[in-house]
Amino acid sequence: MICDDVIVLVPGFLGFARTGGYYYFADRLCAGVRGALESSMRRPVPVIPACTLPMDHLVARQQYLLNELRRIVERIGRVKRIHLVGHSAGGVDAQLITCDRPLAAERWSAQDERVREKIASVIGIAAPHHGTCLADAPIAELLADPLRHVRLLPSLARPLWNLSRLVANLDSTHTIASSMLHNFPDSAQFLWEITANRGLIQDLAPRSMQAVREYAQSSHPALLRSFVTVVPESMSADPFFKDLKALTSDTSRSPATPQLLVSAAELQNAAPKAIQSGGIVLQFDERSSDGVVNSIRQLCNPDDPQELAGIVVGDHADVLGHYDRVDALLGGRPLNEGLFRSGSGFGDDQFFELYRDVARVLIESIRRFE
Repeated sequence: MICDDVIVLVPGFLGFARTGGYYYFADRLCAGVRGALESSMRRPVPVIPACTLPMDHLVARQQYLLNELRRIVERIGRVKRIHLVGHSAGGVDAQLITCDRPLAAERWSAQDERVREKIASVIGIAAPHHGTCLADAPIAELLADPLRHVRLLPSLARPLWNLSRLVANLDSTHTIASSMLHNFPDSAQFLWEITANRGLIQDLAPRSMQAVREYAQSSHPALLRSFVTVVPESMSADPFFKDLKALTSDTSRSPATPQLLVSAAELQNAAPKAIQSGGIVLQFDERSSDGVVNSIRQLCNPDDPQELAGIVVGDHADVLGHYDRVDALLGGRPLNEGLFRSGSGFGDDQFFELYRDVARVLIESIRRFE
């Protein structure tokens, strides 16, 4: 098989393409992107979900992703170019493998370079390129080291209670937990990996990512584009999402930099063109977020006027296709449940508009080589 271009979807936090019967990227995402590409390119363009390490350190995820890309190339055959679309920490992973040196060594191996030279573009969606303040929150400390931070449990009683209420109200046939229970052998390994390695939480703290950005410079020719996500403060949301957003909005432990002010100004200028379900007036500052990642921290190089590919009014899981999806004509019960109840109004129209825009960026990158 010969493929000039291959699109690889890189998952973020939790790092799986599929666990049990639950897919990180909603099933229609691959089909939607491939359909948009092939209707324009008039040739096959495979779209393949990759795996990374669930919650391991960035340095381990970086090498794992390179190995995964190598396996994909070997499985397909002759691949000229790889285009990476990374969600959340997956966008960080994708960008970091285009940097001039790896996080764990002074230079890339010859084997890694052969993969890196094929990377033609990197698209981040809700990617914490400069970290997320949620990683500095008490709930993140508890997840990173439960035994050491057990004292934090009383202060987290409300968000944990709200989370339990949310899970109890979800249709059990649609939840990740239900899916994992029905496919326990696959899920057991995934849960073990989470238990054994939780370094990603610490790595995504803003101070840690500030050090990474100072160390990991990039002169790679790959096209870099970012889609930034945001849920405005005024929107209705369930109690757990409000808790999560409040934790992400707490910037008191996180360093601010002049670069982030550039991000805020650029996002504000582009805000009228956001992908959204209604005419919402967006205001960006360091507290703005999608509930998980601060919006102004989602631009890797704010000084690059070309990096911002779009703004999406949607929460961190909406953009994966995990939103309350109801048939627009028939109504009735949701076809699938969302992971959050953020009140963003994100639906099928916004989902397909987003991935048409993702396809547009991919086509722009592909045509540079024609």
